[in-house]
Amino acid sequence: MTKDRISTPENDAFVTVPWGTQIGMLYRNRQELAELAVPFVRAAVERNAACICLTSAPFGIGDAQKALRRVIPGLDEQISSGRITLRDCDEVFSADGRVDPESVVNRWIADEEQALEQGYTGVFLLGTMPSPETENAKAFCRAGATLHRIIDSRRIVALCTYSLRRCGISGIVDVAAGHDFMLIKQNGRWRGVEQMPRRRPSGRPCTGEERIRHIAHTSADVVFICDGEGTITFISHAVEKVFGYAAGEVIGRNLREFLLPPFDRELERFWTTLAGEPEGGWLQAELVRADGSRSVVEIYASPITGHDLVIGYEGVCRDVTDQVVVKKHAYDQIEKNIEQFAILGDHLRHPLQVILGWADLMEDEQSEQIRQQVRKINETVRQLDEGWLESRKVREFLLKNEPPALHAPEGEKKAARRRKKIRRTRKEQRLAEAGARQQTLSRYMTPERAGPVR
Repeated sequence: MTKDRISTPENDAFVTVPWGTQIGMLYRNRQELAELAVPFVRAAVERNAACICLTSAPFGIGDAQKALRRVIPGLDEQISSGRITLRDCDEVFSADGRVDPESVVNRWIADEEQALEQGYTGVFLLGTMPSPETENAKAFCRAGATLHRIIDSRRIVALCTYSLRRCGISGIVDVAAGHDFMLIKQNGRWRGVEQMPRRRPSGRPCTGEERIRHIAHTSADVVFICDGEGTITFISHAVEKVFGYAAGEVIGRNLREFLLPPFDRELERFWTTLAGEPEGGWLQAELVRADGSRSVVEIYASPITGHDLVIGYEGVCRDVTDQVVVKKHAYDQIEKNIEQFAILGDHLRHPLQVILGWADLMEDEQSEQIRQQVRKINETVRQLDEGWLESRKVREFLLKNEPPALHAPEGEKKAARRRKKIRRTRKEQRLAEAGARQQTLSRYMTPERAGPVR
């Protein structure tokens, strides 16, 4: 990794980051946060650097110690010696917001100078932004921007982490403006998005809006902003891959125009639901591409508020058609397995009826033992039948709780026909078993002795 371009960050990638680099990271959950935070601290140890960790929810000091103890030998000694420092972000940035962010940055510079005097190569600074609705979060962002202006000349490597869901797209503007690179996980791999230069060739500084547009347009997911009615006011270039339209053809149109019924009505209910969900929510829908083909997309959005009113929505949209197809094939295979499972049980009962007929015919000391064994096998088959029914219940539950796009009505009709065929086959099997047993008895016994079929 060089400061000009960042590669996919693997476990040891931070070892090669040059001094004077500030990296921003967008994470969706605790697991993603730990995936880079732990290697970052380990890289500080490997480079013989001091490390300062500012922790915050959802990854507090206790969580950090637990995660680091697995990969860093002698963590307690490292902490007691001051080489690794864990601080609560809310203690660094006071709850009342009176702490000047520049004084916090000056403290970091003092930590760097002290680390160099103690023989360390520099300082690795890891910070997790507090909840965005607090004053501490604003102070955290201002401190990051202040550090960004002076970090070039310092032996500091900084990794600032932000919750993607809690920040929202509009909140990422400040984040983007204060870092050299942005890291985000896409398709199971961490991806580095190279920032715009801090200054244009003319020397004019790049604005935060220009930086966020650069990040949005290089994202593999569609980034969009809508007004309060759902009309698209901004959309990234990835729309050409997902929707099949150029960005200019989409801006000014309502997002529901691209969705198939009933998902266009679901979108309206989704907007209404988001009004009470400041952290946003998910919707899976089916859309029509420019060439007429269909695809399944996941939409994550959160409301944009002003004066306690929802004035718009911001979010990302990704194509999940391949995932849906895989799930549908899995459900179809489960249905086929259930069908074979049911028929197999009936095939077992057929020879059992014949054996039971022979036992009734023999009527000797071994007949009762045979009947007992047949009853045991019948009980096992009954349990298999119960398992078959439970498997069907599980499948029906999964289908009921999956988004509608995963099971189209045509697929359900086909499954219903298959179930009807299974019931008909089972009835025919039972009639055949009864006939086989009657035939066995009548072949060797008179009708008077044979009696009714049990």
